[in-house]
Amino acid sequence: EIFKWSHHVASLALVVTVIWHASMAWYYFLPGIILYLCDRILRYLKGVNASGSLEKNLVQANVIDDNLIVLKYPAEWARKPGQYAWIHISEVSLYEWHPFSISSGPGSIASHHIKVQGHASWTWNLRQVIRQNKDLTLSVDAPYGTPPNFNAFDKICFVAGGIGITPIASVLLSQSRLVVPTKLIWIAKSRTLFRNLNLPLAKMITASVAQFESKFDLALFETCPEKKEEDISISDGENDDPIFGLPINTGRPDIAAQISNFCVTPQLVMTSNEKTKETSSSRVEDYSGVLVFAVGPPALVASARKISDELGLTFHAEAFEL
Repeated sequence: EIFKWSHHVASLALVVTVIWHASMAWYYFLPGIILYLCDRILRYLKGVNASGSLEKNLVQANVIDDNLIVLKYPAEWARKPGQYAWIHISEVSLYEWHPFSISSGPGSIASHHIKVQGHASWTWNLRQVIRQNKDLTLSVDAPYGTPPNFNAFDKICFVAGGIGITPIASVLLSQSRLVVPTKLIWIAKSRTLFRNLNLPLAKMITASVAQFESKFDLALFETCPEKKEEDISISDGENDDPIFGLPINTGRPDIAAQISNFCVTPQLVMTSNEKTKETSSSRVEDYSGVLVFAVGPPALVASARKISDELGLTFHAEAFEL
């Protein structure tokens, strides 16, 4: 918040200084300033106008394991899987709107799974309000985002980092059946996140692995395993997750290898410096029909984008700043 508002003030100072030195510069500033002011005024009016908010008793809010917030509310508006919504809660702030991925599938109820950030942040304050058992006045501006047409691809590889699973969960939950080979690479600091995000997604994944074994592949990675004496599944090497019933790999994965091994044919193999070469044919393969959909930390998304560009895969990332 300090970074955001300091830049707002600095931008205003810049405009005043430039116009002071060049009085005709306002021609160039005026269109952008008008659009910005209109956006801020509309968002503020939506925030303070109770008639545009959901009834308090229709909003469900829960805190899971201290650092995960789950919001659920009626949503009759049309939406596509993978989109996000701007959220405003007047009990937390009168002027702040924040974008959060829609984690639910199709239906009349929308949900968001929100990770609590640092002390005194908007999400931290939201957790405090929920713990006080206060009713929430929720305003929603949605939907936003232009996710790809997932039905247009021959293969889909999802890459999720931590809470970045939420838009991917929406996509998977919207699929009544898997019609193309699909892989989900989900990386988290600890298995606690896997358990806390025990969405209907868990049931869907488990069913998909059993029903579409040849079409669905799930790879779970725990980068900072929590070793406890009572945690037999870690200490004796049997590292299966009780929710998904699948092994959890420890350490950071080789994203390039994970994506290339799933997305391309055996003619392409990975070299040690993460570049590809054709081994049995000089023909250039067309992999534009393979989609890599990545959501997570910038470094993870950058790695997925890099290998996708090298292999000629279609790449899409969902990212926005709070």
